[in-house]
Amino acid sequence: MIGASMLRMMQPVEVRARREALGLSQERLADWLDVKRATVSRWETGRQPIPDGVAGDLLDLEASVGELVAAYVRAGHAGESLLISDDDDVDFPACSRRVALARALFELRSAGVVDVAVVSV
Repeated sequence: MIGASMLRMMQPVEVRARREALGLSQERLADWLDVKRATVSRWETGRQPIPDGVAGDLLDLEASVGELVAAYVRAGHAGESLLISDDDDVDFPACSRRVALARALFELRSAGVVDVAVVSV
């Protein structure tokens, strides 16, 4: 568990790195956090302090992506099709789902599972 003091230490470069790792544009992250794109830009350049809650929100989304990767990997090993939706929802942007799918496919192929069906729903 990450303590509150650790969350407050988020640096501008971390916001950008985490955003990019999650497959989010500045605009999409801004929409998801209910702020303006310019605000995200100012966080990433250090021109505006990063609110405490942003780090927690990004960590929560990263954890959700990790859980989805694990679920996709389990499904792939079981010979099941991997389902992907391009619909955004409040808790999980579609672009982050695509990142999870790509990570899972990489893991599966690295484990020798090469015949994986991906189905858009």
